[in-house]
Amino acid sequence: MPLGLNQTDLISMRIKENDLKTRAKDERIVALETENAMLYLKLAQLQNSLRMSRQETSHYERMLDHEKSYRHESAQTCVKLASIVKNLREELADVRCRVQSIPECIASEYDNIMSEIEKRNQLVKSHYSGMTDLQRKLMELEAALQGANERHAREKKRRRDLHNTLMELRGNIRVHCRVRPLMNFDTGSEDISTLGRPYSQSEVVTHVMDDENVCVQTAKHNKAFEYERVYSPLENQEAVFEEVQPMITSLLDGYNVCIMAYGQTGSGKTHTMIGGHKNEDYNLTTEPQPEEGVIPRAVRQLFSIISEKPADTHTVEVSVVEVYNNDIRDLLGNDPKVRHDVVTSSDGSLSVPTLTSRAVGTVDDVMSLVRHGLKARREISTLIHEHSSRAHLVVMLTIH
Repeated sequence: MPLGLNQTDLISMRIKENDLKTRAKDERIVALETENAMLYLKLAQLQNSLRMSRQETSHYERMLDHEKSYRHESAQTCVKLASIVKNLREELADVRCRVQSIPECIASEYDNIMSEIEKRNQLVKSHYSGMTDLQRKLMELEAALQGANERHAREKKRRRDLHNTLMELRGNIRVHCRVRPLMNFDTGSEDISTLGRPYSQSEVVTHVMDDENVCVQTAKHNKAFEYERVYSPLENQEAVFEEVQPMITSLLDGYNVCIMAYGQTGSGKTHTMIGGHKNEDYNLTTEPQPEEGVIPRAVRQLFSIISEKPADTHTVEVSVVEVYNNDIRDLLGNDPKVRHDVVTSSDGSLSVPTLTSRAVGTVDDVMSLVRHGLKARREISTLIHEHSSRAHLVVMLTIH
């Protein structure tokens, strides 16, 4: 026993030590109970999350079943639509055959009438002495001719109605796709020998499948697009115009017609609409050229049809404008930088009454005004928008 301490003090010290140990154990028990409660709370939260996850999984399974049902119904609808499209195409082919047979019927009837007239003329000459008989037969001929003219007018109206019906069956709005051939500038900074090679900058990624479908190759997969007409890089300007040529007849029948070329810079819009432009004049000549575009070809066709009609029955006016950021600029006016507004009339039609319109009578007149508009466009481009892709050239022909 240490000196200075008796047994009572030693026992007292041990009791204090035991009390401290007991208090520490109690605190430890409280801490463990608290931790146990926290774990029970965490377990409850996890069980709740598990229940929510199961409910969410069940919801997604129901959505998946609904999606499968919707896809099945969509597939059945596509089959029905394909059948309808097939029937429409067959009807379109029948209408086209009927339209093509009309000129032959008219020509045959006209020949029969002319043959009958010739026979009656010979008969009149052989019986010239009988004026009464001659006058009677002459009246019969006039009646027959009048009837032929009436039938011709009816057939002409029928042809016009069938033509417009054919246009409506083909669609009032038709979208065509033209794939241009590769050009030297497509290589960019690469050597010209890499033109069209796989994995090069000018790799061919657009493939024409047939005259209605085109396939575009992407990094992930191929995408197919369907149009009313697809032109391959081998098809020329004449092939493009053959598809839009019937619209000229609709134009003279009183319908509004719009032919618009849409595409990024360098896609061939100007080449398609105006023609080859190796020089600044765009090869605008008075004689037909293989490379001339839709506008000069359409104007030639228009004046050709008008020349077959009675004189002074139609007049043609031309306006050339540029649309840039919703601003309209008159390229035939004295100041192309002056802006013009679109006016809505009482019948709902739109017009720009302040535009300059020039009367034209020949293809050369029209293309000279187009050349003038292109020149004016080049002069203002540097000051305004520097040939921005947001600027659009519009050539308008108005027939009265």
